[in-house]
Amino acid sequence: MLRTAIVCPDSDLRERLAKTLGEVQGLYVTRQLSYYPDEVELTRFVQASGPEMIFLSMETPERALDLARLATNLSDSVEIVAIARQHNEQLLLSMMKAGVRHVLTAPFDATGVVRTVQEAGERLREQRGASKGGVLYSFLPAKPGSGASTLALNTCMALSRQQEGLSLLMDLDFNLGVIGFLLGLPGGQAVFDAAADALEPEEGRWSRRVAAVEGVHVLPSGGLNPGMRIEITQLRHLLELTRRVYSYITVDMSGNLETFSVELLRESQRIVLVTSLDPLGAHLAAKKLALLGRLDLADRVLLVATRNTERDWMAVSQLEKLLGRDPDLVVPYDRASVRAAVEAREPADPKSSFGKQCAELARLLVKPKRARGLATLKKAFLEHFSVSPTR
Repeated sequence: MLRTAIVCPDSDLRERLAKTLGEVQGLYVTRQLSYYPDEVELTRFVQASGPEMIFLSMETPERALDLARLATNLSDSVEIVAIARQHNEQLLLSMMKAGVRHVLTAPFDATGVVRTVQEAGERLREQRGASKGGVLYSFLPAKPGSGASTLALNTCMALSRQQEGLSLLMDLDFNLGVIGFLLGLPGGQAVFDAAADALEPEEGRWSRRVAAVEGVHVLPSGGLNPGMRIEITQLRHLLELTRRVYSYITVDMSGNLETFSVELLRESQRIVLVTSLDPLGAHLAAKKLALLGRLDLADRVLLVATRNTERDWMAVSQLEKLLGRDPDLVVPYDRASVRAAVEAREPADPKSSFGKQCAELARLLVKPKRARGLATLKKAFLEHFSVSPTR
């Protein structure tokens, strides 16, 4: 789903475009502005909402071109689509100089809009692909207490032992983040500081933000601070920075599905959904599986069930029945090794039964995904840019 915005003082043109965009699947209009925002407002909007495509009216060319330049300077992940009432060669030349590569002229038709969106979307994917380096793996708990953080930590350690290249473990659970505690790391707003640094990288600063544990760099969530948040633009810069440095990036998420979390899920090569064997865990896992399906991310999900024989309320077969799929891995709870690791503030022993299960999960992460059939891929692509029938 592409996040878009409309900036158009011409109310008639704006309404006609909004109506046409409403007929195009795969687009979500986050905001419509009936005026040209000033620099401060546009900066806040781009950073907070992270639109991937802005439909910008050329009604006042000089003002519009200034905004186009500002928006593209603020983010490498935004495409500007100019909209106008009529074709103007001189204006097209000025737009090209400002970095605008796409234009729509009234009257708008769904077919033309789809074509423009496809071209702009392809350019956006090329820009992102060019900046990608390291592979991103996200651990998503069905509910708190599922064991996702302990799994993320020890799977990241196992991945580092198995694969060449530098690994990073990032704790993005700002309410219940425990990675720092599990490893005995000092407090502070590590992730927030790193996100701020990513906007203006400085040599040597990053190494002071991360801790090194058994060859893995760790970025804890820091202390509890409800007033802090990461903007979409900050997150994208943070990902660009870490992907240049690290071969593998493991992220421990809160499970609250914040806006930045959904953005991370879209960027993830694999999403590890962790659930416990109890009715509430299974219920929330089913809801998250359904959401990931709507986001067209179902084929990236690895379903992991954590088993605690003393507290389990259901068998694995019951979980399969409720979720409609088998777990990719069932991890028994190894009380002795996990307790020893927590008390020592270090990763679990890789030779323990729990450590071996984490090693197996690491192997599953790098294993190629099962390819969908060509017909399915074509259908998914067409559905993403399909045109709804006119009512």
